[in-house]
Formats: sequence, structure tokens, C-alpha cells
Amino acid sequence: SNVTEEWIRNALIFLPNNPLLHIALAGFETDSQRADFLRSFGLARLPKSSAVCRRAGEMLLAQHQPRLALAAVDNALLADPTDQTAQRLRLEVLNAMPER
Repeated sequence: SNVTEEWIRNALIFLPNNPLLHIALAGFETDSQRADFLRSFGLARLPKSSAVCRRAGEMLLAQHQPRLALAAVDNALLADPTDQTAQRLRLEVLNAMPER
């Protein structure tokens, strides 16, 4: 589903504390420092919900931020260690990590 930047900005007016919206907005941000800020802001505010944290992980992976995606997925697995979708996503994120 292609969500526009305008849609996200409008949604933030009604849901200013929604961490997924901040992470989504980072994907449209051309200023890398502002994008990093939005991602950190969103990550810090993720609820203890495996579904929300997993979605954040998917979004961060799509934004080529595997390190941040890993943090989100680890939060998902803390909330629900049995979440198999999150377990699979964690492997996907680890595979996307640059070689040390």
C-alpha cells in the first residue's frame, strides 16, 4: 500500500504520539539528520506490543536501517517471545546487516 507523505502528516495531527507514523515519515525525509531523529523518536515510543514493534521493524528494514530494525524486532520478541513472524523477521534483519 502506497501511503503518501501528506497522508502521514495529516494522520500525525490526530495521532501525534503514534510511533509508526514518525518512522513512516522518516522514509520521506530528505534531511538525514531529521530522518534519524524521527526514527529514534518513534523507536523510543514503541508500545509493548509485538505487532506494533514488528511493524516498526519491517518499516525500518525497508528504509535500509537494519540496526534500528533489529532493536524494534527485539522489542517485539520481548513483548511476545512466541511471535513466529517476528522471529522470521529477525533472521531477515540479521541477513541484511552489513558484515562486521
